[in-house]
Formats: sequence, C-alpha cells, structure tokens
Amino acid sequence: MAAGVPALLLIFDDPHFAYLIERYAQTSGCTCVSIHDQEAGPAIVATVHPVIIVIEIGPVPAHGWQMLARLKADSALAAIPVAVCVALIDTALTAEKGADFYLGKPVFYDDFRIVLSEAGVSLPG
Repeated sequence: MAAGVPALLLIFDDPHFAYLIERYAQTSGCTCVSIHDQEAGPAIVATVHPVIIVIEIGPVPAHGWQMLARLKADSALAAIPVAVCVALIDTALTAEKGADFYLGKPVFYDDFRIVLSEAGVSLPG
C-alpha cells in the first residue's frame, strides 16, 4: 500500500459487490483490501491499518453482524469506524449493533463518499 493513501478494509460476501466498492475506493483515492473470509477480518486489520471498515451484510446476515460485534469488542480495533452495507436500512438496528455508518444497497458513489467524509477520510477534490 502506498504511503499516505487511506486504506479501506472491505469484508464481503458477494464478489460483484466487492468489485463495486473497490472501484469506488480507487476513484476516491483510497486503497481497498477486500476479504471474503470473515474469520480473517481482525487479523487483517492489524496489517492493513484501515481508516474505515466496510462490512457487507449479505445473504447470511448473522455473519456480518457477528463480525461487527467482534471488531467493536476488540479494544485495539473498536475505534476504527465501521460502515455496514444492508439491503434494508434500519437505523436503530445498525446503531444498536454498533455500526458507525450504514450504506443502503445498492450503494451509490455519492453516498459512499459521504460516509468516507463523515468518517474523517481525507478525499481529493
């Protein structure tokens, strides 16, 4: 990863979704590290040092929510902002589960940039 380039960690179920978020990240001037293995999430965070983590709440929603809980329960990782991507936005549920931000599916580029900006990620232009 290039020095000074913000890194985003994407934990996903759907490869098409991952491709879209990877393209959005690149267009926004970020590096994106994508992983499909939910169990590897916490270990990858330590090597990537992401400025934000994006978790897709996919076909097995419990997996995404469990990953969010694991990240927020780890004192070394809890301060990293997490955005969840869900088909049906329930702001009360996402807040209750510990998500800092949410993106509705389908994810639009402008919404993605707003979340990055609100998370404090410095974006070009």
